[in-house]
Amino acid sequence: MPPGVPAGSVSLSALALAVLVALLAGCGGSPTTAAPAPQATPAPPAPLARYATLTELGAATGAQMTADRTARITVTGGTSGGPVQASTTGDGAISFDPVGPSMQITERVQPAGAPAPEELSLVVLPDQVYVKPPAGAGIPVPPGKSWLRIQPNATDPISQQFAQLAQSVRANADPTRSFTQFGDAATIVSSAEEPLDGVRAVRYQIRVDVAKAAAQETDPALKQQLQQTAQNMGTVDSALWLDGRNRPLRVLLQQPLGAGQGTYTVDARYRDWGQPVQIAPPPADQIAPS
Repeated sequence: MPPGVPAGSVSLSALALAVLVALLAGCGGSPTTAAPAPQATPAPPAPLARYATLTELGAATGAQMTADRTARITVTGGTSGGPVQASTTGDGAISFDPVGPSMQITERVQPAGAPAPEELSLVVLPDQVYVKPPAGAGIPVPPGKSWLRIQPNATDPISQQFAQLAQSVRANADPTRSFTQFGDAATIVSSAEEPLDGVRAVRYQIRVDVAKAAAQETDPALKQQLQQTAQNMGTVDSALWLDGRNRPLRVLLQQPLGAGQGTYTVDARYRDWGQPVQIAPPPADQIAPS
């Protein structure tokens, strides 16, 4: 402010100038653009749906997966902090067809200290299972062949092992079924909105009472597995993220193994829901005779 000029003079002069400009504009000059009206603050988005029970959650995700039918999956995890350490990565695709789920996945396991990872590929169709075992794993594969077709009624230990793996894949292709299959032995502990990779999502904390799940299980093989698990841990806690359309985005399991065995981690991420995928048997000339 110039020295000697009263403070009120400047504001009055500015006001007079503004009035003069407005009068001149009204006397035939170029029209002035009115100052834009202040914009209203946009209303916050509506909260995402949250489910109180796994029955409600499973119904909602099941309906959406039936509509989408396909997704891609990436898995990381392994064991750490114990005497046996290994890291696992995998990627594949899932298709939820009316006749049953199909899945193709390639998994790489890197044992601690090993020079290279062991790679296993699996193709599970509603009525067929194909396995590409790791090279050097001691599983006999004829020269020039790389895939085995697993017969459901085979009695040899290798086929039985892979048949159980395929059965588990079919049963848990729907990631929410790994919780809902245990009935009231699995519960939602908490839920809250939590963005995931920039996408609005709801995170559910889910707990399975292993002993209760074992007592209720009717499948003998799964019952035995649960009973063995219950010897080392009472509960298994997981986290599940669903987007605004009830699509699974991520399932995270971080479970202490007890007895100084470290921690077991599985982190599965789902993407590209509803996008085309190709899940088919391997080339016929690469499949060993069964």
